[in-house]
Amino acid sequence: MNTLEVFTKEQINKKIAPIPGSIRISESIITIENKDNWQEEMAQSRAQFVLIGLPEDIGTRASSMPMSTKNTFSSFVHAFVRLQDNLYLSGEDCLLLGQLSFEDLETKYKFLTIDEKTTHELVEEIDHRVSELLEPIFAAGKVPIIIGGGQNNSYPILKSLAKDSQKAVNCLNIAAHTSLLPPEGRSARNGFSFAIAEDFLHKYYAFGLHESEIPHSIYEFILANYNKVGFTRFEAILKNDPYMFEALNEAKEFLAGSPTGIEVNMNCISDVILSPDFPDGFLLREVRQLVQRFATDNNLRYFHLCEAASGTGELVQDKTTGKSLALLVADFIKASTYSEEEEEE
Repeated sequence: MNTLEVFTKEQINKKIAPIPGSIRISESIITIENKDNWQEEMAQSRAQFVLIGLPEDIGTRASSMPMSTKNTFSSFVHAFVRLQDNLYLSGEDCLLLGQLSFEDLETKYKFLTIDEKTTHELVEEIDHRVSELLEPIFAAGKVPIIIGGGQNNSYPILKSLAKDSQKAVNCLNIAAHTSLLPPEGRSARNGFSFAIAEDFLHKYYAFGLHESEIPHSIYEFILANYNKVGFTRFEAILKNDPYMFEALNEAKEFLAGSPTGIEVNMNCISDVILSPDFPDGFLLREVRQLVQRFATDNNLRYFHLCEAASGTGELVQDKTTGKSLALLVADFIKASTYSEEEEEE
């Protein structure tokens, strides 16, 4: 794939000073040695998890959201490789593959006169590139961890997993909104509705929806498809904190039986991504708890973190975003790798 930028160990280590008596993830994480042979190396690697970046924000801009998500993966990598390699987290479980390039599409979006139809076509091209990348990863039995971009990328992820599974799959989305707008022109707000319409998504559970953000038409859609779409309201959790974990158990039961992915729209985390649209939401520690508890299911096939704004990586907010993403990824890997009994020991 000519749009894949493969990361090397030299790129990772050149800005990280070694610490005596300490082993960081940067020293143990697996990378590709020959980019022309990345699929075979990936398939033969002992790593269970494949880290992938999607540095684009065309999908969010197609939804009229001025959010820069192009540098999110870089902020994540900067933080993740600095974590300690120890009894709880091993870099050898992870293959840091790299990131897709969307520079040609970004150039078109920036410099050409773009109408709504052309914007949707650019998002469709992103769909194609993401699907093409993920298909051999799912085929190898690996678990991709996908970071960056908007929730538009949920559609090609689900499409690729469904093709590999040869049936429609399930998804838990921790988010303030559903991304279930009508499947009319691709954007970050209709990835799940496209996946449902094309029979890639069997059951979908939206966790933490903000009541005031859900159009009446979406509620009507959910009620008409109650056997396929479940949800928990953020306001219901506000009224009764213990309900959060009761609702998570409901989500687990609802999604049981098919290959499943976890999505976290980072806009729902109010103490990390301070958004004027969502000034209140889950705390990072609450989302970490949700991920830890849900990721113990051995039928999980991917983890997608999206819509986390990040600039150059040097600002405090960028570093906070990067470290938050790194912690969530570490939680997912640890919960997926070790049983609850092992964790208690």
